[in-house]
Amino acid sequence: MPWQGQRVRLRFITPDDALLHVRLSNEADVRRFLGPSLNQTEEEAREALKRVSPEKDSLYVIELTSDGTSVGCCGFVPNRYISETEMFISLLREHQRFGYGSEVLSMLQSAWLDPLGNDECFATVWPQNTGAVALLKSHGFVKVREYVDVFSRVHVYKCSRDSLAT
Repeated sequence: MPWQGQRVRLRFITPDDALLHVRLSNEADVRRFLGPSLNQTEEEAREALKRVSPEKDSLYVIELTSDGTSVGCCGFVPNRYISETEMFISLLREHQRFGYGSEVLSMLQSAWLDPLGNDECFATVWPQNTGAVALLKSHGFVKVREYVDVFSRVHVYKCSRDSLAT
């Protein structure tokens, strides 16, 4: 890897990305879904990222191709509520609403559905995050269930090869 689109590229996350990890973990929009802040220091995040490896993990930094600026993270993680792997995209607030999420989502769908031979991928979204909901729907995702966790009501969206074809 990395994967590269027109405006963004994905590269595997490293301990040098600790500050980005801390910023994303403490952003209000991210915490609204994930719960209380992790309150990690940069050094704690660096130590945690040392345990992440390309052989067993799927965590990537989203960078702008124009200048290499890191603008977010994405990848595939086990979901704590459903027995499926979940795709996620998290962009720093100042880099949201520029269409980077759509480009990243296309790359992740290609990575998950095509080379790995999977038929479905899932994303969990806070319903009030209307931008994320619209993005998922524009890429063929359909809502398959709703559940309530301790933080808020969330929706599980699924994309399958069938929903991509329609």
